[in-house]
Amino acid sequence: MKSILVTGSTGFIGQHTLSVLRKYGYDVHISVRTRLKIHSLKPEISSQVSIHYCDLFDYNQQVELFESIKPSHLLHFAWDATPGKFWTSENNLQWLECSMQLLRNFAKHHGERAVFAGTCAEYDWSYGYCTENLTPTNPSTLYGVCKNSLRQVSEQFCKDREISFAWGRIFWLYGVNEASGRLVSSVIQNLTAKQVAKCSHGNQVRDFMYVEDVARAFVELLNSDVAGNINIASGKAIAIKDIVTEIGKQMGLPELIGLGMIEASKDEHSFILANTSILNNKIGFRPQYSLEEGIRKTIQQISA
Repeated sequence: MKSILVTGSTGFIGQHTLSVLRKYGYDVHISVRTRLKIHSLKPEISSQVSIHYCDLFDYNQQVELFESIKPSHLLHFAWDATPGKFWTSENNLQWLECSMQLLRNFAKHHGERAVFAGTCAEYDWSYGYCTENLTPTNPSTLYGVCKNSLRQVSEQFCKDREISFAWGRIFWLYGVNEASGRLVSSVIQNLTAKQVAKCSHGNQVRDFMYVEDVARAFVELLNSDVAGNINIASGKAIAIKDIVTEIGKQMGLPELIGLGMIEASKDEHSFILANTSILNNKIGFRPQYSLEEGIRKTIQQISA
């Protein structure tokens, strides 16, 4: 049986990969810093995985983790994604260093395939339409720079050691267990409290995908032999105003959607969309959830 270590396994995306990995026949191991993190997992999921308590920033603990598991596969999500803070946080530097150490330990124990979570923020957004290995990278934030740096180092490191490596660039996502402060969760929380959800004009076009689809895309990427950069996205353009309007419609409170009540950033790009031909055609992935279905599930969970 293939063994896999999943970092960030209790996070927004990671928690949704575990049951899918089990269905694919993996012996799933997860690393968590404290026992409190386990409470975010459903009992039927946590009972099917091996739990290891480890502070990944502690060099000795990380070494012991890999020595005890010796995983054949590595799925790395762990990073600081605190809404409103992660773009400029110094924690990005810590995660860059920690992630490189993860890869070294993985290689030391003859790991075979690693898939890391990247970000669309590595791209030069002025191009609008983002295609792997064609659209230039030109990150404008510390978060994007650190992710892009990790990608470059990891690709060469794995190439030199004949480790199969793929880098999944995540675009916009939403869904169950979304952190407060993100777009969809904020609007739902405001409407649940019968408060106006203040938004910008909402004309910005983005590429959104439901979190369970994002998680499944990563597992299908892992389970393939596709290497290199892969966009993890829906490939469908949608305006922010259409997303928030859908939330208002489903919650029966369209009058509380306050479009135009917040000034949009002057630096904000009007159009960012992923080319998903590799994800769709080489890996064979298709999203299962429509926007309407994903919003419905998210509303049910957040407003419960």
